[in-house]
Amino acid sequence: MTVLDTPRLLPAPTDAPSQHRAVGGSTRQRRRGGRSWTAWLVLLAVLAGAGYGGYRLVDHRIASSSQVSLHNVVLTAEPMPVGSPDAAVVTSVSVTAGESVRDGATLAVIRLTSSADGTQQDVTLTAPTAGRVVGVDAQPGSVVRAGEAVVTLYDPQQLTFQTELPIDDVESLAVGMTATISGPGLSRSVRATVERVVPVMADTATEGATMTVVLVPVDPDSVAQLVPGVPLRGTLDTTSAAGGSVLDAGA
Repeated sequence: MTVLDTPRLLPAPTDAPSQHRAVGGSTRQRRRGGRSWTAWLVLLAVLAGAGYGGYRLVDHRIASSSQVSLHNVVLTAEPMPVGSPDAAVVTSVSVTAGESVRDGATLAVIRLTSSADGTQQDVTLTAPTAGRVVGVDAQPGSVVRAGEAVVTLYDPQQLTFQTELPIDDVESLAVGMTATISGPGLSRSVRATVERVVPVMADTATEGATMTVVLVPVDPDSVAQLVPGVPLRGTLDTTSAAGGSVLDAGA
């Protein structure tokens, strides 16, 4: 007897592959969506950083434009010559250059000779204020004319800074603006304020000319021990005071 094999049924086809594709497609869409949000966040961060950087750059440029460099600042003193009221012979000098003297201290003794009767008179020259001796202008035995200096002083409490600036820069300055000064002899920076400019005579003004700006130390004691003439440097802040131009005679 012949035995026939029973036919085997194949499993029915399913939708698994299509479901897998669907699931895979959904996953890819979610990934693309996630990458899109990430890209947007990165872009926003870059734009924000660029905006902040631009703001800082503009802020730095504005700050820089408000600062005027003072490349050559000189500490100066107003000389106080002490001389003879009339023609005389210097008999003695009691001070030396660089010496500090108090108000009323004896500087020198001179001998006046009257042309009328030939009588002689000794006169003591004294310091009109406390100060420092710049130099001795006449030695004992020398003859001086009326008004000629025998000793020259300066007041350390009346020192000023002077610097040269182009007229274009001076136009932007106002009285009271603050500068920071540093250099040899100064253990720390000192502050000074704009006081005035030295007028330029018409016959000396030329294109590209400079003007002398005078600044006063905020604390005179901070520079009282410095020797006038020492070259310094500084920076002037044009936003530190408001008002008319220092060139305005009414400022």
